[in-house]
Amino acid sequence: MTTYVEARDSLVAHINTNLTADYPALKVIYENTIKVDMNSVGDMLVLISIDFLVAKQATIEARPHSRTLGEVTFRLIFKDGSGTRVALQLFDYLTALFNSKQIGGVTTRVPSPGKKQIIDEWSSYDLFVPFTFDSIS
Repeated sequence: MTTYVEARDSLVAHINTNLTADYPALKVIYENTIKVDMNSVGDMLVLISIDFLVAKQATIEARPHSRTLGEVTFRLIFKDGSGTRVALQLFDYLTALFNSKQIGGVTTRVPSPGKKQIIDEWSSYDLFVPFTFDSIS
């Protein structure tokens, strides 16, 4: 059975281990970080947030299990003019890294893209990775 802290730690470890090995120049920033200096990040960065969305009772025992649904959001941010191909390559990489995987006590589901946004010379592309984990109440 998994706790919120264990679920977050498993996801962060999986992200950090793989992204630092395969994309060493990519600036990775997690939620609740101090303000980011966009002049110092290069041509691309990824903002990551891990949200716990809902928990439901999953069994009817005296100490029932609960199932928590969450979502990892990857916001891929690229300097305008770098094209969409680079973003889509990172989409493919993250999709393969997270599609229906068992990561510690966390089970990920099929990643889903979000809408593209353009803000002040930067374009962002979102990728949402739903996940679940079980715990004992």
